[in-house]
Amino acid sequence: MEYIAIFSCIGDVIGDRSSNDLVVYDKDDMKHFKESTDGNIVIMGRKTVDSLPHKLPNRITVCVTKDTNHATEKADVVLHSVEAVLAFCEGASYHHGYEKAFVCGGAEIYDLFSEVVDKLIVTKFWGHPPTLDNPATIPYSIKEHMDDWGCQRVRENDRFEILEYVRSY
Repeated sequence: MEYIAIFSCIGDVIGDRSSNDLVVYDKDDMKHFKESTDGNIVIMGRKTVDSLPHKLPNRITVCVTKDTNHATEKADVVLHSVEAVLAFCEGASYHHGYEKAFVCGGAEIYDLFSEVVDKLIVTKFWGHPPTLDNPATIPYSIKEHMDDWGCQRVRENDRFEILEYVRSY
């Protein structure tokens, strides 16, 4: 199973913790997210899952929360620890052939899964980071290693570039 973190940012800012909003909404970036995650497992924290307008089609959505009573129609399964998520993903890989699990946020979830992530897919938007009262930023546990990972530009346009970082072992 390959674990991939995927996020968008302006500078180091990936979102607004106060409103649980993305830092930027862009149709091309959303299309890239859909194409990347389609047919795979997506791992999200409760607030990120709750912010979805509906359950994501053609994906297994895993909601990670400490709340053992949490239930949602926007996720296929609700789990309560990194270990439980990893066991679920490995089972889905073995029994159903899933090959990739995408860690999709929020910031705490990126941090929790930083040790198992093999690849980062980062959409970096051009411009200055927005001024937010409670910004969600690239977690230090990921950022501190990005310079050590191999990096390749996948796509670029006038609004953003998409970079893939691969962990060097």
